[in-house]
Amino acid sequence: MDKETIERILELQREIAKLPKGLISDKTINGRVYFYHQWSEKGKRHTRYVPESELVPLFEALEKRDILKKELNDLKWRHFSAKENAKVLPYVLMHLNDEVLGLSFDDNDGTVSEIGRLVNASLLPVGTATPYGKVDAGKLKTWWRTRAIPGSRSGIAEALETLGVSSTALLLTKAYGLSLSDCYWIKPRGSNLSWEQINFFDNPFSEDLGKLLLLGKGDRIVDFSSPDSTSVGNLKKRWKISDGKRFLVKGGSAPYRQEPINEALVSVIADHLSLPHVPYDLVFQDGYPYSVCPDFVDGRVEFVPAAALVSLFDKRPNESTFDFLIRACERSGITDVRPFLEKMIAFDYLIANEDRHTHNFGFLRDAKTLYWIGPAPLFDNGSSFGFDKLNDEISNNVHIISKPFRSEPEKQLGLLSSSPFSQADLDHIPLLAKRFLKEHINPFMDEVRIRAICKGLQTRIDRYKELFPNE
Repeated sequence: MDKETIERILELQREIAKLPKGLISDKTINGRVYFYHQWSEKGKRHTRYVPESELVPLFEALEKRDILKKELNDLKWRHFSAKENAKVLPYVLMHLNDEVLGLSFDDNDGTVSEIGRLVNASLLPVGTATPYGKVDAGKLKTWWRTRAIPGSRSGIAEALETLGVSSTALLLTKAYGLSLSDCYWIKPRGSNLSWEQINFFDNPFSEDLGKLLLLGKGDRIVDFSSPDSTSVGNLKKRWKISDGKRFLVKGGSAPYRQEPINEALVSVIADHLSLPHVPYDLVFQDGYPYSVCPDFVDGRVEFVPAAALVSLFDKRPNESTFDFLIRACERSGITDVRPFLEKMIAFDYLIANEDRHTHNFGFLRDAKTLYWIGPAPLFDNGSSFGFDKLNDEISNNVHIISKPFRSEPEKQLGLLSSSPFSQADLDHIPLLAKRFLKEHINPFMDEVRIRAICKGLQTRIDRYKELFPNE
């Protein structure tokens, strides 16, 4: 261990000793929330009530202690694991043509088995670095795992059996981990491959895997060079190239197959409200509806989900998820986020979107400079308009949940400072919806269901006007 490292370890130990340890807990008494500082010392547990004036400074001190402890542990780990880290691993995680770090994968399930030397911390996937610029092994492994097709996707077990592959993560390595959402990929150590030669934004790819995943049609022997190995979400889908452009084709879930209809209808409403969104069209194949949308990034711009940003920081006691995300964005250099979030919340209330989790919205950045551009256009709106509910539930707006800030739609709507939409804008939406649903017949949705959708929509608009009467 060199002298500089030893001095830093001693300095960290002195700083940590000055800071409080433990955690902050809360307890509700007669409807009021009280906060307590809990810690252990010499084998004994201690608890102290924390006045509101001391809450934020205490939280920041505890947060700082955690950061310093992580740095201390990392320094010690680097010393004792120097020989292991010097090992040359078979893959390199790349961003464009820049090396990020070494990797190896489990041959049985495709998960990350070992992480090697970090070459460029600034290029680590957002949310996978520690506060002091090192790789967080657990978060990086999670990032890789969630890059794969989820095991819960409809029909995936049958597809894997046809392919003779044991897990969806193994499909990642067969396609170099390439995606149509960002510029990360894995390069076999010693190969001469470049981003320009291999990326799916500019180069053709096989549609074999996509056809098998979406339609259940395919052979055991397929070309795995496909972005479909990184298409996340539970609905069946595939990427295709048409006139040189990349499009995502997505199906619906039984029994109503309503999600593709919803995607196209939501596009019409978003157009009317002048909301930045990914446009969706509706097509039918073999009697089944599918939504089709263009890729909204191009290899020069990449998408970063909101989930990655919130994983960078710790949530403060009593801080709402809404305020936490805004703070995480501002600390990351993304400004004026609140107006975008308020429009998204209001829009999701109107369309009864139940799946706006933090991977279903996010932000765009320049792939070369890493500068933030701003919010990504809204996408993946299919889980709306009571897509999986009975007709009576749709017309009466019952059992509707919301995400990501509150589970109850009206409570989430209460986060708005004002309405981003005028009442005149809202008045035209029911007619747009009714006309669209009559013109685009889904054989899995009868007239009763269409009336229920229109009634539920009108009821939500009326309620929205009551909540924002003069706007």
